[in-house]
Amino acid sequence: MKEVTAMSANPQESTGRSLRRPNFSLSHIVAPTDFFSNSKKAVDYAIQLARRMGARLTLLHIVPEPGALDYNMEGISVQELQDWKEEATKRLADELARAKLEYQQVDAVQGSALYPHDQIVFTASV
Repeated sequence: MKEVTAMSANPQESTGRSLRRPNFSLSHIVAPTDFFSNSKKAVDYAIQLARRMGARLTLLHIVPEPGALDYNMEGISVQELQDWKEEATKRLADELARAKLEYQQVDAVQGSALYPHDQIVFTASV
């Protein structure tokens, strides 16, 4: 996994000060993921940030609940929804195992919501 580094070979050259810990702290970082490549990059960055800040990291995946506009004439079967959740559970477990190789203070939460942003905010507040 790549580490985030400063552009200058000597961090003090560009800023005039050391790149030690920032002047703020984070105790909990939530990294929502949809398992696509950009999400994996974001999770990698969140792992680095959590490790640097000494924060707890939660990987979060939301299986969207279908709304009324998502249905066609046949609807979405209960089995299809269950298959989506099972696939998401497997992928989240894989992502969690990968993250734990880099940082131990990681957990994972899977939810289901019509509006995923509500679940993201709820998870961040716990």
